[in-house]
Amino acid sequence: TELRGTNFLDGWSAEDRITLARQMQVAAQQGGVIVATFDTHSFGAVTGTYECLLLPLLHTRENVDRFVGAMTQ
Repeated sequence: TELRGTNFLDGWSAEDRITLARQMQVAAQQGGVIVATFDTHSFGAVTGTYECLLLPLLHTRENVDRFVGAMTQ
């Protein structure tokens, strides 16, 4: 699924959103890469384990204002 034009953090719980936002801020400031592994749940059962790679992008500004990423199951 293409997530361009959406807020990646909207799909996470409040607690996970805070954690991811902090990690993305650090990666943006320091030029780091984020690799996250997470489980998805449906009605209390684990339905899949995913790995996500997020890379900060510099475009026309001096600071990172977006990320490119990929997920795999």
